[in-house]
Amino acid sequence: MDRNLNFLAQVLVGGYTTDVLVFLLSVLRMAQLLKYEDSFFDVLFLILPIVAAPFIFVDATVQSRLIYFLPLNVYSTLGFYELLVHTR
Repeated sequence: MDRNLNFLAQVLVGGYTTDVLVFLLSVLRMAQLLKYEDSFFDVLFLILPIVAAPFIFVDATVQSRLIYFLPLNVYSTLGFYELLVHTR
């Protein structure tokens, strides 16, 4: 699995998904999605198990397609906003 993820990040996907900061901000936001009672955040949360369930069973090519399905830019933007609000 480690070999698949390394190949996925370095060769197939590249770009913004190789940046650790994007993943950290996304995880920060994903951990707090359930505290809001808005359908937008519900949809963002429901995308996670749809992608995570098959992610561990498929090869690197399909994993790269699943990563592109996740709205990481939305998660990281919301995480960055949450970080800015807490640092004020």
